Amino acid sequence: MPNQEKGGPIRDGLPRNKRRPPRYSLKELIRLPMLQELTDELYRATGIQSSVVSTTGELLTWAGWQSICRNYHRKHPKTERECIESDVQVGRKLAEGGPFITYRCPRGLMNAAAPIFIEGEHVATVYAGQLFTEPPNEEREAFFRQQAREFGFDEAGYLDAYRIVPVVTEERFRSALAFLAKFAQMIADMAIARQKEIEALQKLRRNEEQSRRLLESIRTVPWELDLTTKRFTYIGPQAEKLFGYPLSRWRDVESWAGFIHDDDRQDALNLIYRTSMEGHDHDFEYRMVTRDGREIWVHNTVTVIAGPEGPEKLAGYLRDITALKKAEEALHDAGQLNEQIVGGIEEGVIVYGPDLRYRLWNHFMAKLTGRTAEEVLGKHPLTVFPFLKEVGYIDRLEKVLAGEASSESEFPFTNPFTGERNWVLDMIVPMRNVKGQIIGAIATVHDITERKRIEQQLLESEERFRLSFYTSPDSLNINRLDDGLFVDINEGFTRVTGYTREDVLGKTSQEVNLWVNAEDRLKLVRRLLEKGYYENLEAEFLLKDGTVGIGLMSARIIHLRGVPHILSVTRDIRKLRQLEKERKLLEERLQRSEKMEALGTLAGGVAHDLNNVLGVVVGYGEMLVDEIKAPAPAKAHAKKVLEGGMRAAAIVQDLLTMARRGVQARSVLNLNTVIEECRKTPEFERALSPNPRIKLRVDLDPELLNMSGSPVHLSISLINLVLNAVEAMPNGGLLTIATGNQYLDRPLQGYDQIREGDYITLSVSDTGEGISSQDIKRIFEPFYTKKVMGRSGTGLGLAVVWGTVKDHEGYINVQSEEGKGSTFTLYFPVTRETISSEPQVTAPAAYQGRGETILVVDDSEEQRGLALSILEKLNYRATAVSGGEEALAWLKDHRADMIILDMIMEPGMDGLETYRKIAAILPGQRALIVSGFSESERVIQAQSLGAGTYVKKPFTMERLGLAIRRELDRPAA
Repeated sequence: MPNQEKGGPIRDGLPRNKRRPPRYSLKELIRLPMLQELTDELYRATGIQSSVVSTTGELLTWAGWQSICRNYHRKHPKTERECIESDVQVGRKLAEGGPFITYRCPRGLMNAAAPIFIEGEHVATVYAGQLFTEPPNEEREAFFRQQAREFGFDEAGYLDAYRIVPVVTEERFRSALAFLAKFAQMIADMAIARQKEIEALQKLRRNEEQSRRLLESIRTVPWELDLTTKRFTYIGPQAEKLFGYPLSRWRDVESWAGFIHDDDRQDALNLIYRTSMEGHDHDFEYRMVTRDGREIWVHNTVTVIAGPEGPEKLAGYLRDITALKKAEEALHDAGQLNEQIVGGIEEGVIVYGPDLRYRLWNHFMAKLTGRTAEEVLGKHPLTVFPFLKEVGYIDRLEKVLAGEASSESEFPFTNPFTGERNWVLDMIVPMRNVKGQIIGAIATVHDITERKRIEQQLLESEERFRLSFYTSPDSLNINRLDDGLFVDINEGFTRVTGYTREDVLGKTSQEVNLWVNAEDRLKLVRRLLEKGYYENLEAEFLLKDGTVGIGLMSARIIHLRGVPHILSVTRDIRKLRQLEKERKLLEERLQRSEKMEALGTLAGGVAHDLNNVLGVVVGYGEMLVDEIKAPAPAKAHAKKVLEGGMRAAAIVQDLLTMARRGVQARSVLNLNTVIEECRKTPEFERALSPNPRIKLRVDLDPELLNMSGSPVHLSISLINLVLNAVEAMPNGGLLTIATGNQYLDRPLQGYDQIREGDYITLSVSDTGEGISSQDIKRIFEPFYTKKVMGRSGTGLGLAVVWGTVKDHEGYINVQSEEGKGSTFTLYFPVTRETISSEPQVTAPAAYQGRGETILVVDDSEEQRGLALSILEKLNYRATAVSGGEEALAWLKDHRADMIILDMIMEPGMDGLETYRKIAAILPGQRALIVSGFSESERVIQAQSLGAGTYVKKPFTMERLGLAIRRELDRPAA
C-alpha cells in the first residue's frame, strides 16, 4: 500500500516539483460518500482493503488498512524506506499504462493498484491488497518473529498484526483484480459523465451566474425499433405530448422520417442506417416538426442491440434540446439570456430571494402545480405550499442560503386542481453576485413520474421473478455461461440434488461434479449459443448422496449486468422413469397372461375334440388287442396303436392342465411329502436317467407349512422342471430341489409380481446353459422350445407348470443367466388348515396361555388379525397396534406380560428401534421377535437388548404357542 496516513500525502515515485496538478479534481466530479460506501462493500465482501487516492496525494476513501503496515512497517525508518521504494515502483509502472499492476512488498504482502484516467489524464489511483496469497506456515511466522527483533517492534503486538492479515487465494485475488480494474474504470466513467455535464453548463455560465446554475432541459422519449421489420416496438408516451402526433402514427422508420425537418431528413437517415449496419452506438442532433408546425431540436441517443446474426434492434432516447439551442443562440445577448432559457425549457425553474420569497416562477412550474406566477411571486413557499415543510424542503432551502453548496431531493407532489400525483426531482444551488456573496437560491425541478413508474414496474417484475424462482417446486439455478459458475439456486435445487447454497455458490458445475456425462453440458452450451434456448434435455446428474438422478432440463440465456448467464429449469423425472419401467413390466405381464389365457382356451378346445377322437382310437385299440388271440404281426400293430393312443391321452391331459382345467380337486397337503413320494416314482427316475453325471441335492425345510393343492399336478410340475433342468446340463452338473417358508411384507418384482403374504416355495435350480433374455419371456408358451423336438418331450412341460401354478393361485419367478444356470421358484399360498391324518406331536395343553396380556406390534393388518385369533384360542388377552409409535403410547397407560414384535415395519420405527425405546422405559420387558426374513443382524441386536426367541413367518399355532410359553416361563433376569 502507498505510504499514507488518513488525509496525508502519498509517495508514488514522481517528484513533487515535477508533477503538474491535474486538469480535473476527482473529488469535485465524484460523490465521495457513495464512493466510500462502494469501498466499504468491497472490503466486507472480499476482506481485501482498498483506498482511492488522488494524484495530488489526497486520500479520498479507504477501508480495511492493515495495522501491520500502518503501525509498524510505516513507522520504522528502514522499513518505511523500503515501502517508499515500492511506492516509487508503483508510480513508474502506473505511468507505463495498463488496467492494473500487482506488486509484493519486501515483507511478502501482495498489493495492487489501478489508475483512474480522465481523457488520458491520471487523476487518481485505486489501491488494494495488504494480504497473503498463501496460507500461513511456521517458516513465515519465524520470519516475522525475526523481523520484530531486528527492527525493535513489540513482538507480541507485531505477531498479532501479522496473524490478522487476510489470506486470499491467487484465483480469488485475480478475480478481485479484475473487479479492481473495472472499479477504476467505473469511477472514471462516472467522473467523465459528470465532467461533460459541467462543460455543457460552462457555456451558460460565461455571462451570468444565474444561467450557469440552470440544468439543461430534459424532455426525453424512449423508443425501440426492430431492424428486421423497420417498425417501432415501443414509443414512450412523452412523444405525443412533445411532438403532438398520436402514438399510433409512430409506426416505422418512414413515419419517423416524416416528422423530421426537410433540411435534416436525409442526413439523419443516412447516419442511422450506416452506423446501425456497422453495429456502432451513436448520437446526433436534428430538427423535427411538431403537429402544430413548430420546429424542435432533438438529441437522439441510439444503442445497437446485436443478436447471433448481427444487429437486431435499435433502442434510444429522443431528447428535446430546443431550449438549449435557444440558450446557445442567445449567448451573445446577456441581457436576454435568462428570460430566453427560463421561458424556453420544459423543466421547472424557481428563483428565491434571501428572504425565501419567490422571485422567478416559470411556465413549467405553473403547469405542474396549477399556480401561476402571479399567484406565487413575492410570497413565502409555506403560504402557497404548506406540505413543503413536511418533506424537508424548507430546511434544505435555508441550508443552501446559509452556504451549503447544493441540495438534491425526490418527493411526491399532488396537483391540487387535477388531483394527479407526480414525482419531482429538484436541485437547489446558491445564487451569488460578482463578489461571491449569496443573494438567493436557484431551484430546478424535473418531472420524474414516468421514471418512478418504470422503477416500480421493474421492482414488481423483479419481485415476481424472485417469488417464481425461489418457490418453484422444480430445480432452478443460474450459472455463468462461460465457465458454469453457480450464481443462485432455489430450494427445489436443494431438495432434488441434496446440495445447499453453501455447497455450490461460487463454484462451477465441474467443481461440484454435477454432470454424470460432461458431453451433456457441452451439448447444452452449444445449443444455447446457437439458438439462445434449449428445451427438454434429458440428462443424468450426480447427487450429493452419490446416487444418480435423471432430470428433464430447459434453459435460456439471460444477461445479468451485461454478462451472459444460463437460467436452467430441471424437473426430477426419476419417479416418472420408474413408473414407466413398472408400467412396461405390467404391460409385458398382462400381454403374457393374455397370451397364455388365449393359448389355454385354444388348447382346451383342441383337447376336448381330441378326447372324442382318442376315445375311439383307445377303445377300438383295446378291443383289437383282445380279439387278436394268436401272436401275429397284426396283434403287435394293434398294441402300438393302443400305446400311441395312451400317449396322446397323456398329452391331452397336459393340454388340460396348461389350459387350467386339470386341477379339479384339492386337499390340504405338505409339499415335502409330495416331493418325497414323487422321487420314488419311475417317471422321476426316467427324468434323471439320461445323464448319470448330474448330481441331485434335495434341501427340504423340516418346518414347511401346509398348502391346498393337487398332489398329482404338483408331482407332474416337479418332474417337468426336473426334465427342463436335465436338458439344460448335457455335460452334467448340480440339480437342486428345495422348499421353504417365505413371508413377503411388500410385493416382489420378479417374473411375476408376487403380492405380499405367506407362501411356501419350491425351487428347482441347475448349473446348466441358462436362458437368454430374449427366450425367458416366452419359455412358458406351449411348443416354444430351443431344444431338440422328439428328444425333449412334447413342448408342453413348462406350459403345464404355468397352468398348475396359476390353478393353485400361486406365482412363478425365474432367474437365469446364459452360461450360469437357472432357478425356477414356485410360490404357493399357505393354508392354516391341518392334514387330517397327520398325528399331533405336542398336546395343545402344553402351550395354552393362563390369561396373560400380550401386545402384538405389526404393520400388516392381516398379520395382526391372524395373531389375535391364534392368541385368543390359546387363552391369552391380546391387543394389537400397527407400529412402534402406537406401542410406546399404549405402554404409557398399560402393561403387557409379553410383546410380539414384528422386525420389519414401514413407515416409522422398525422392531429393533421400537424394542430399544421400550427397554429404556421398561427394563426387562419380555418380547418375541417375528419376521418374514431370515434371522438378521438387527434381530441379534434386539436379542442382545433382552428380546427373546425369534419366530420366522409364516408361523403355526403350535410354533407360536410354544415360543410364547417358553419365554413366559423363563425366570426373570
